[in-house]
Amino acid sequence: MKKIIKITSVILLLSLVTVFSVSCNLSFIISSEENGNNNQGQVYTINLNYNNFETFNASYSTGNYGEKNISGFKYGYYRMAKDDKNKTMILLNPELNEYIPALPGSFYNISLISDIISIEVTYQTDSEAYIKYGNNGEKTVTYTLPKTSNDYNTKKIEIKNTNFFSIETGKSRVSIKSIVIKFTRDDVEQTSFSTQYNYRINPVVYKGNPMPGATVSVPNEIRITDGKYEVISYKTYTYHTMDEVIQNPSIAHSVALTDPVDIAYYSIAFGTFPVNYVAREDYNDAYEYFKDDTRCFFEYNRTDGYVQSVPYNTKNRDFVYYELDIAISSKGKYNASNRGVGRIVYFKYGFDNPGYDNSPVVVFTDDHYTTFSEFNNYGSFSNRFDAKMTIVFIDYDSINVSKKN
Repeated sequence: MKKIIKITSVILLLSLVTVFSVSCNLSFIISSEENGNNNQGQVYTINLNYNNFETFNASYSTGNYGEKNISGFKYGYYRMAKDDKNKTMILLNPELNEYIPALPGSFYNISLISDIISIEVTYQTDSEAYIKYGNNGEKTVTYTLPKTSNDYNTKKIEIKNTNFFSIETGKSRVSIKSIVIKFTRDDVEQTSFSTQYNYRINPVVYKGNPMPGATVSVPNEIRITDGKYEVISYKTYTYHTMDEVIQNPSIAHSVALTDPVDIAYYSIAFGTFPVNYVAREDYNDAYEYFKDDTRCFFEYNRTDGYVQSVPYNTKNRDFVYYELDIAISSKGKYNASNRGVGRIVYFKYGFDNPGYDNSPVVVFTDDHYTTFSEFNNYGSFSNRFDAKMTIVFIDYDSINVSKKN
């Protein structure tokens, strides 16, 4: 099967998420400076700095995306906070190194700014940061902003034939005092749209009720050619029960699964969850065996909230879905009271949408239900989609990808 998620190319090629709601005023100055690069006349200047940003409140530290229309130009941001103490804007790195890390912080233009000729950033970071730019949402060139000491550094890059930029974090936070963009055209182009293809295939589901020791081999890597796929490699999973672990505690660590890809495979294949996943009330008992690999799952049948962002199957009267906790960050150990921001969501009866059957569907969030990625049933997750289904996504659809004979 093949899922198409149509999104603005600008948002797709950047991060898709941030939790902070920010509002700002822009100092938009028309300069009489001559443009020495291409002699197109007047040079226009956009100044963004701490004083442009009004007070806003932060929520989850992982962040989600946001957009603001500022003096005729629309900007996007992801994991961006305001530091009142140091009077800077901060692009946050999620510091998540496992699984599918949330993308690092960025600030970028959604409205295309015609003929950008220079970008100047005053910043501080103890690692690298980046200015990425190109046309129509594509980041074709990357300029590395070197790490600084405790002082702020100003870097100005001269560019041409560009209408799009993104300032992004590297391996740590970046504090930004100001951003100055100079360009030679005063018109604002509408954001272009494009279609991104995310291939999914029908999952492998065990037939009948699995017994201890039952195995399922699933496609781990595929090759797609002309709308058809062939399996390059497989991965095998074995069904286990708590009784097995109680009788032989030494196997507890080897049968526990914590990686979201493994959890997705196992849950879809066997219609139940890895043996180290238990109800919250059983967490302490299970911890005796699985120690730090112990995780919780939760059952829901709500039809509000983030489930409205997917075409969940309503044809089955017993609508139900499950949340399985994923320990995203190594900072602080997971426990039943400190569940963190990572979840696998298992839709038992799948999606009611073209290209899907009644097989279970799994999605993954690493930012507490702000964005999701759908498991594609061959070892990875799709591009993110916005859980609020507001500005970013226009359509949610899928088409078939057939297996080669």
